[in-house]
Amino acid sequence: MNPGSEHDQLAVGGTAALAGELNVVPINGFRPHVGQQFTILTAGSVSERFDMVTGPGVFGVTYNPQTVVLTVVAPPISGDWDQDGDIDLDDYAVFSTCMTHLQQLLDRGTRVVAQKRGFSGKISLGV
Repeated sequence: MNPGSEHDQLAVGGTAALAGELNVVPINGFRPHVGQQFTILTAGSVSERFDMVTGPGVFGVTYNPQTVVLTVVAPPISGDWDQDGDIDLDDYAVFSTCMTHLQQLLDRGTRVVAQKRGFSGKISLGV
């Protein structure tokens, strides 16, 4: 997905000192899929971390020296892992793949934050 036209991206010329809550808000009915990644911030340097990330689904947050990347770890509908409107064995296969991907994120030192249903915070980025 292209930043600026398909999802928001904050560009900071100097140091981006992060704190508080990042609220991910889908735009135009967009539904994120497991494994999708979004570079949501570029900066001269990144310091600190968000305290929490809210929005539809569960996101892995990778804090790089000059970027912050969101990775969709779990879908927005609980149990419907393949997002086809039902819960069946196909969902288990996707869930199993997600857990493997989650472990890979954790092995790389990515901070994973769980979903929270409230919508408020200092920064809201559309995906």
